[in-house]
Amino acid sequence: GIAGQAEAPTPGADAATRRLSGIPGLDWTEGVRLAGGRTGLYLRLLAKFAVRQADFEERLDRAVTTGDLEAARREAHTLKGLAGQLGAQAVQSKAAKLEACLAAAAADSSCAESRESTAAALRELVDAISARLQD
Repeated sequence: GIAGQAEAPTPGADAATRRLSGIPGLDWTEGVRLAGGRTGLYLRLLAKFAVRQADFEERLDRAVTTGDLEAARREAHTLKGLAGQLGAQAVQSKAAKLEACLAAAAADSSCAESRESTAAALRELVDAISARLQD
C-alpha cells in the first residue's frame, strides 16, 4: 500500500488521493496520517473543510468591520487548527501569523496584508480541493 495509509485503499479513495498530490501547500500524506491512516475519513474532512471555510474571508471581514478583533482572531485560530489537521501547512502558517497579528493589534489596519495573504492562500486551497474532489 501507500506509505502512511493504514486502511485498505479503495479505488475511489486511491484515485482521489492521487488527484490531491498536485495541490500546492497540501501534504495529504500528513493529513491522512493525522486522520489515523483513514483515507476515507481524511477525504470527508477535506471536503467538509472546503465547504465550511469557503466563507472565511466574509466572516473575518464582518468581525473586523464591526470592530470585533477577538472574533476575527478566533476565526484565524480555528482556520489554523483545521488547516494543520489536514496537512495544509501553507494556510496553517498564514493563519498563525494572522492570529498573532490580530491578537496584538489595536486596530485591524496593521493586519491587512496578513488578512489578504491568508484569504488568498485559503481561496486557492479551497478551489483546488473542490475541483479535485468533485469526481
